[in-house]
Amino acid sequence: MPVPSPLDPEAVTALAERLVRARDEVATASGELLEHFVDVGDGATQLAVELLADHAADALRALDDALGESVRALPAVTGGTPAPAAAAPAAAAPAPAAHQRKPGQ
Repeated sequence: MPVPSPLDPEAVTALAERLVRARDEVATASGELLEHFVDVGDGATQLAVELLADHAADALRALDDALGESVRALPAVTGGTPAPAAAAPAAAAPAPAAHQRKPGQ
């Protein structure tokens, strides 16, 4: 079985940097999504909107985690090329509880 040629360290570094930037964007989008509160008036519709926003934010956080795992796995896959320091978990977005209705609303 032929041995694969070594990966270009510059290409690996560029990939890691792009993954880290994507994580930053995803974390920002998740936070922004939860910061916006839309009052639609109807209780059932309001609940549906809030649940949709919470599920979308959860999906963005899961994507953030997956991107972080990819960045952390790069050294093993690339033969030891270090991942950027920014591979640490991105800032956490607010918890979905931010959209829960207050009593009397």
